[in-house]
Amino acid sequence: FSDGDVIFMSPHLPIVPANNYPDAARQDFQMGEDPKKELQQAIEIASQDLQAGEQFVFYLHGHARPDAVRLSKTEELSAQELKNLLAQIPTNVEQIIILDTCYSGSFLDELAGVANRIVITSADAQAHAWSTETMSFADIFIRQLKYGNSVDEAFELTESTIINESKIFGAQRPQLDDTQDGLYDNNDGSLARQTFIGGKKVHSALPPEIIEIHPTIKLAEGETTATLWVKAIPDFNGMKKVRAILVNEHDKVTAYQGENTDFTRRELTLNLNHNLQRYEIDYDQLHTATQWQIFYQAQNMEGEWSEMSSGYAVSEKVDIEAQLNKTTYQVGDKLQFDVAVSGEETVDLYVGVIFPEGFYQTIAYPLTFSESNVLQPYKTGIQLTGGQSYGILSLELPAIPTGDYQVCGLLTMAQSDPYDVTNWLKLDCREFHFTR
Repeated sequence: FSDGDVIFMSPHLPIVPANNYPDAARQDFQMGEDPKKELQQAIEIASQDLQAGEQFVFYLHGHARPDAVRLSKTEELSAQELKNLLAQIPTNVEQIIILDTCYSGSFLDELAGVANRIVITSADAQAHAWSTETMSFADIFIRQLKYGNSVDEAFELTESTIINESKIFGAQRPQLDDTQDGLYDNNDGSLARQTFIGGKKVHSALPPEIIEIHPTIKLAEGETTATLWVKAIPDFNGMKKVRAILVNEHDKVTAYQGENTDFTRRELTLNLNHNLQRYEIDYDQLHTATQWQIFYQAQNMEGEWSEMSSGYAVSEKVDIEAQLNKTTYQVGDKLQFDVAVSGEETVDLYVGVIFPEGFYQTIAYPLTFSESNVLQPYKTGIQLTGGQSYGILSLELPAIPTGDYQVCGLLTMAQSDPYDVTNWLKLDCREFHFTR
């Protein structure tokens, strides 16, 4: 696809291969004050350009509840509204609708009944969609598409991986409907098996790819050494070199320009570990800074380099402890929830409650609960100088649903995006049980 084939909508700038740096010129809509209007405009543009026999791909990633997806902190798009928007797309084109959200399977019935339409969801109508730093529905599905698999082949491989990785994905179950009946069952797959995003192609050997990176490395006080590691494809026989380039907050890098970036050159060659099936190296100079970004790249035997992928290492100069006065409560019991924080850093503080059903609500000072699954700060720009405590909740419990709850405290880098886990400094939760 060329840039002109793609309409990109997000509050965040797109990260564009092959250099992997943000490109404002390719952000067509910013999802600002009126995201529904912007989405309407985007689909109008797409529908005007489509000709019979062409392909329309709609990919949506975000937060959702059953039958509704969040477009902003204050506005939702219902399944019925999405159905009405997509009704603008000519029915004589091939439609591939990919919904990558929690509860996305709840949209299947609304989007049914349209000829030539394939609907793919990352979860069913009851489950959350989970994402780690190295694995998610989109990571697996899009990788399989890049290998030239049909939509159905990519879906089946993704579904199998998610089911087999239950420790990561829990009850998440992707769905596919290409019979337009609003259900995922054994009858689905025939149309998707003949469908290739962008059309069927003869693929030459793909460039190497970094497929997994170590989680964010959290360095305890006084810790200076860590193992940097990645997994990459093709297999070891087809790889010439895997390298890491390290950058910290003291370096003068104004903008990332891929191979042409003027890094302070700390380049390491990673070694092969056959037992763990990965490339790794121990680096012992992490004491010279508190925040590190590590750019990884692999080179195959033909000399072709992969796209850059990045990992992180941060020094844990802060601590947080969620505190409860009891672990089991009944109606009328007093619940006391405090957090104790310490360190030498400027941070944002988030506190909240995780409910038995799996959703959470955060609390803003002094006592304002957020909508479900919204990270609103309790306080921002806190300058930690030693230890201090915050009394979050002190109340007699009414008759709430029975089950296991958690209260949590989270410290993030000041003025950072809390939905990006690489900005998290410390998280601590305490569980309690409510019984009648």
